[in-house]
Amino acid sequence: MVSIFNPFQKIAGTRALNMGIVITFLTLLISFYSHSVFNGVIDFHVFPFSTIWPYAFYYVIAWLCLVIYFGLAGLIFTKTRFRWIDIAGTTLLSRFPLLLIAIAAFAIPYIDTAALSNLSKIHFTAGFYIASTFSLLCIIWTIALYYNSYRICLNIKGQKAIWSFIAVMIMAEATSLFIIHCIHLK
Repeated sequence: MVSIFNPFQKIAGTRALNMGIVITFLTLLISFYSHSVFNGVIDFHVFPFSTIWPYAFYYVIAWLCLVIYFGLAGLIFTKTRFRWIDIAGTTLLSRFPLLLIAIAAFAIPYIDTAALSNLSKIHFTAGFYIASTFSLLCIIWTIALYYNSYRICLNIKGQKAIWSFIAVMIMAEATSLFIIHCIHLK
């Protein structure tokens, strides 16, 4: 059970980065067909783009924001040395549950803004509710993986780890959403 929430005791650096790259390619390929967009550090939406590039762009921007803020936190909150390759690898590997969300997204229909004005005409299926609940659990799992990546890569413990992680997540999410909003792809 520990390894599904904290594989970073055994996997880090280049190995984690290589595994994360493979998982990212699989996630993006499935995302294109299931229309699952990961447009933020912890965001997920269903939206049909005509090419794979917006899916990839949003995914990479969110990941890079996470890497940069983890690194900055390491410079501010820890006196020990850390390796950027560990941060890059473990944060990318932490996004593994997003692959499962991309698969589950086949059961979640795209609902355009016009349809949102009259929710009574939208028919939600049992598959929609199951996939949505599963996706929420996968996002929680992703956050747990992020936290363990943060804690281990930067060697931060206790209250300092918890509060600085929360601040880092808020800043990384806000920054990724800001960048994605400024460079909105269609």
